[in-house]
Amino acid sequence: MKRTRQGGRPRTMSQLLEETSSRSGSTGRSANESAQLPPTVPAAEEQVNTPTSKVTRGQSKGIPEWNTGVKVHVQFNGINFQPVGERAGQLKSQLGQIVRNGHRVPLNILDWKKVGNDVKEEIWEEVKKNLVEVPEGYKSVCLENCNLLWKDHKSKTKSFHYVPNKDDPELSSKNPPHIVAEQWSELVAYWSSEDAKVIAERNSMNRELRGPCHKTGRKHFSQVRYEMEKAGEPVDKFSVWKRTRDLNDHLVQEFIKSYEEKLRKESEEDQNLTSVKDRIFHSLMGDDGHGYCRTFGAGVPRNLVYPKESNISQSTDDLVQKITEQVRQEFQLQLQQLHARIDFLQNKDSSTASPRQVADATSGHEILRESIGDEITPNANSDQPLLEQNSPVTSPSQNGSERVLMAKRAKQMKASAKLTK
Repeated sequence: MKRTRQGGRPRTMSQLLEETSSRSGSTGRSANESAQLPPTVPAAEEQVNTPTSKVTRGQSKGIPEWNTGVKVHVQFNGINFQPVGERAGQLKSQLGQIVRNGHRVPLNILDWKKVGNDVKEEIWEEVKKNLVEVPEGYKSVCLENCNLLWKDHKSKTKSFHYVPNKDDPELSSKNPPHIVAEQWSELVAYWSSEDAKVIAERNSMNRELRGPCHKTGRKHFSQVRYEMEKAGEPVDKFSVWKRTRDLNDHLVQEFIKSYEEKLRKESEEDQNLTSVKDRIFHSLMGDDGHGYCRTFGAGVPRNLVYPKESNISQSTDDLVQKITEQVRQEFQLQLQQLHARIDFLQNKDSSTASPRQVADATSGHEILRESIGDEITPNANSDQPLLEQNSPVTSPSQNGSERVLMAKRAKQMKASAKLTK
């Protein structure tokens, strides 16, 4: 039986810590006592300085024309409404700038679902205001990308500013640059709690089960697919996966070897079908989990990749192609059979047009039927009857339709002979 959360999940980290503290009670030292929410400090307090051994590129610049009144043209693909082309990376960077603004999207909110709908609608309206043409289907993709960028911002804040300084007792009063001071104190308290440590450990273990990481950097998988299609390369899941991995990694090499062995077992015709390649890929990699589609990148909803069957990893285009090919082959076979039947009837028709002798069913005598302008000369040297020399006699065992056709033709020839006389 599915368990439901009592009263819903708290919206902010401070609410979660207060709820946890109230459950633990005031007797004895609780597990989260060390993670009690510290007092809020002003933003002008000392900032934490995280030493680094290398110079990074800094934050991305986004779109220079953003909010200047000049609309920017961004190309979208027609499959899952992902931005592609020259401006795709700039648009992603611009969305990152929006969600990194703690005054618009606070970092102390536990989950993206708890972010207010008014905030999400404001982001969407800003995107539409700055782009020339925005498909309506991009809205869900845009907000999902904002979700991932917001979570990534929170993760990097923890990795760069909390983890190296977590033993500092004054850490909550040393907020990093671009982080709202009130939110930083809540972040430190939450990350120091036992609940957050358990979740972090579980997420770390799950990450190890996902296999080799991709090497695309900030480039989205939709952009990788776009470049591969433009170069005429196949874009099945294995080809995209192979393009985005380090080929010197031994795990990658083992996966490629296993995939090629399975592909060789398929027929030569099926080896070129994307659906077959994807089936082999998922047999080795596993099925897509909830909320993501392998080799399509983050932020792509499942219903845009698998519109009808969300649990079956199969290309719809290849399925249509295979059915069309089967129908075409069956149609060609039936057409060949029809041509053969027509040729047979035409040959029968031409044979009835030649001079021949048929039996008169009413009198038993042989009647000589002539075509217009033809003259029949019996073979005097033959002992066989004239009927047997020229054509087969229509017998009751013959097909009924052929008998009707021959009788009709005979009547036509007889009428023509009378008119000639």
